[in-house]
Amino acid sequence: MFIIKRIKWKRLSVPLIITTIVSVVFCLPILRNITYWGQMDWDEVFFWGGVARKTILEYHQFPLWNPYCQGEGALVFIAYPNSYFLSPFFLFILIFGPVFGAKLLVIIHLIIGLWGMFLLARYYNIGKVSSWLASFIYMLSSIYFLHLTEGHFGWLTMAFVPWFFLTCLKSLKDSKYIFAAVFFLSLILLGGSVDVFSIIIPFVVIFSFFLMLQERKIGIFKKVLLIFIVTFLACSVKLLPMLEYLSQYPRLVDSAEGTAPSLLSAILLEREQGRLYSETKWHYSENKTAVGEKLGIDYGWHEYGAYIGIIPLILFGLGMLALFRRQWPLLATGGIFLLLALGNKSPINLWRLLHSLPLYDCLRVPSRFIIGFIFPLSLFAGFGLSILERKGNLLLNILVIFTTGFILFDLWQVSGSILKQAFTIPPPVEVKKNPVFSQYRDFDEHTYKYGMRGGRYLAFLANKGVAKELYGDIPVPQGEVMTKDDVNYKGEAYLAGDNGNTSISYFSPNKIVVDVKVKKQDILVLNQKYYRGWRIKGNKKMKLEPYNGLISAKLFPGEYRLIFYYLPFSFIIGIIISFSTIVTILNLWRKFLKKEQKT
Repeated sequence: MFIIKRIKWKRLSVPLIITTIVSVVFCLPILRNITYWGQMDWDEVFFWGGVARKTILEYHQFPLWNPYCQGEGALVFIAYPNSYFLSPFFLFILIFGPVFGAKLLVIIHLIIGLWGMFLLARYYNIGKVSSWLASFIYMLSSIYFLHLTEGHFGWLTMAFVPWFFLTCLKSLKDSKYIFAAVFFLSLILLGGSVDVFSIIIPFVVIFSFFLMLQERKIGIFKKVLLIFIVTFLACSVKLLPMLEYLSQYPRLVDSAEGTAPSLLSAILLEREQGRLYSETKWHYSENKTAVGEKLGIDYGWHEYGAYIGIIPLILFGLGMLALFRRQWPLLATGGIFLLLALGNKSPINLWRLLHSLPLYDCLRVPSRFIIGFIFPLSLFAGFGLSILERKGNLLLNILVIFTTGFILFDLWQVSGSILKQAFTIPPPVEVKKNPVFSQYRDFDEHTYKYGMRGGRYLAFLANKGVAKELYGDIPVPQGEVMTKDDVNYKGEAYLAGDNGNTSISYFSPNKIVVDVKVKKQDILVLNQKYYRGWRIKGNKKMKLEPYNGLISAKLFPGEYRLIFYYLPFSFIIGIIISFSTIVTILNLWRKFLKKEQKT
């Protein structure tokens, strides 16, 4: 809206048609079996989407707590870094459901990313056809498709990177674009992508620093800092609970990983990206694969592949030689991120320095930072081809069009085929739903045997919680959650000493109503992990305490109707700050519009 305000419809419709056609063609594999479920981490994507959707539509509550996942840190839903229900694009999940809605979002974000990169290239005065080349290389390299095939849903937000970068550049000349930059950076954060967000922040900081040196204007750094501050304030509803969560349970990673520089040729030029993915997707520290060992990688190929092809690499070299003096800040930033992507095997170990910073000490897989190299590489390849396009020669223009079309076809052959491996699991014919919610120890084997890790989505559909620890990223202490499989299972609410009886009259993710009759002093226990933010109503003298890591309250003899509900103070403060910031932004934006109309 901010960028294309005065652009005629014709200038809008042509890029939209091109990006839509390209996106649909590349994503055809995920539409062929439209009801099929995704393999690997898609279980988490459907699970998170399903829980949030049910919490909103069925219980009319804000998704703060996730009772369906007691085995790892994702139960604190609002605070979990990868939860994505705060994104405005979650509307597609609400309307179309977790499976079909997620597939639509893969296509929609591809359209957005292609369009944004085209506009960014045009802003850099790259020729029209060459701008499409830059767009294709960035969004259609194998990065997007490998991560999405694995189920790394947060990588959808790489589509907003060119939009954010473009609005940052525009804000340096016109302050009203600060609002747009805040909007796009917020989309990245609220889209559940810790990876893309943690990459774009240092990228813009480093680039703006180099640009400040080039133009000798301290105001550049000040505006970028203002964008970050306003974004953090606007997203406080997510950030404050998340920071509270991570400060209480920090994920400290001794990241000794690295990528050998000799592997770069395979990362950028190996056309068998899909085969490498399928042969290494189970390649982790505890389960090595032969191909992974041969390549010398620490994870599956989805963490490394960034195919662009030899011609874009040559064009990148040409553009780099032609525009080094004018665009060195962008080139230098890309070079730094290439070194970061090599991790501890880089000739200059910048990863160790970055990993020593607060919050960045919880990151792993430095190879993900390769996107910070592919992003400027795409623009410089566009610069390189634009040199020929600017000549105005008919034969050269034909060559430019043919080169762009050939690269698009090559990327389609390599990247477009990767998605064939994404959605391969036939959904069960019927899911038997538990009439009463209960915790279970194990996950369902239906999805696990097809390669979907966890089976939590199927368990959720059956109204079951999964208490087994799977592969949680955040080290939340394990409470003694009892499951229906246990001999001593007492229900989802029980008295520790059995001095009376209990019954749950209402159950929802954020709120549980328990009727209790106590004969003598006892402890009422909810069969869910204790976490700060749970509250109780029904008796002012009661307060919640952990009991074997579970939510509990001491009760004296009598009859009670107790209401347990989750409402963390960090969320209350966060939503107040976010609301106040958004109202202020809208008010300032209205004033900018009035000022423009007068001039």
